[in-house]
Amino acid sequence: MKAIDIARYIVQRNAENNEPITNLKLQKILYYVQGYAFRQLGEAAFKDPIYRWPYGPVVPTVYFAYNSNRSNEIYEIDDTSAEPIRVVRAFDGMKELIDRVNDACSNRSATQLVSMTHQERPWMEA
Repeated sequence: MKAIDIARYIVQRNAENNEPITNLKLQKILYYVQGYAFRQLGEAAFKDPIYRWPYGPVVPTVYFAYNSNRSNEIYEIDDTSAEPIRVVRAFDGMKELIDRVNDACSNRSATQLVSMTHQERPWMEA
């Protein structure tokens, strides 16, 4: 699965729940999705590389797909995401993991998630 497919799923799910997300917050959620996928499922959620940027982990392919929003919330449901949504939903174990991570992050701000990632061992050792 590609990171952009998961990102589109997260954006659409949050838009449907009237909980728009910023690109910065989306990046941190993708980072946690990848970490928990390795830990709980023993496999990567996506193959795209994650880079160490000043505000924390970033998947550049996803970052640049949404950077036109700048630091604003992403409200629109991406019309091109119908196929990726079906792809994510086809992998029930991964969908459940993505939903759990997204829900766990929903009550935290992007700034809080940046702070969390900066205090964790994977970030500090990268």
